[in-house]
Amino acid sequence: MEGAGVWQHTRFIELAGEINTAMPEYMVHRVADALNTRNKAVKGSRVLILGLAYKPNIDDERESPSYVLMDLLSERCAELEYYDPYLPVIKPTRQHPHWAGKKSVEWDRPTIESFDLVLIATNHSCVNYQDLLVGLIACGHAKRDGACQGRSSGRPKPCSVSW
Repeated sequence: MEGAGVWQHTRFIELAGEINTAMPEYMVHRVADALNTRNKAVKGSRVLILGLAYKPNIDDERESPSYVLMDLLSERCAELEYYDPYLPVIKPTRQHPHWAGKKSVEWDRPTIESFDLVLIATNHSCVNYQDLLVGLIACGHAKRDGACQGRSSGRPKPCSVSW
């Protein structure tokens, strides 16, 4: 009987790994859905990835799923930028050398509003999410699926999708 418990525990770990591996693709579908509700395609849309670090409030980006998100969105021809206060410049990595040298954008309202969608990949506590929230509220209302409607100054405010 003891062996069955170990097998179940191991299977649970395997399932968690499968879910984590599939999450970037799932999030890209959520991004596409959010943009589609605004009559936009992923191709040509300006997407801001918020957070590259593997987990909040650190500068360790090793094995970060944010790079996979960036690759998947780039393959779909999105115009990508990122913001991470802990990683101002992307360091060379073995898995994603093509992102090396890319610099974080500024976190201010005009910059945020220049994007069609903000994807919160790493929830850093030092980020002023009020700036993002103001953009969502100003657009009229934010829907549960991350899409928002309305226009201000002729440009839609950014949508937000959380990881």
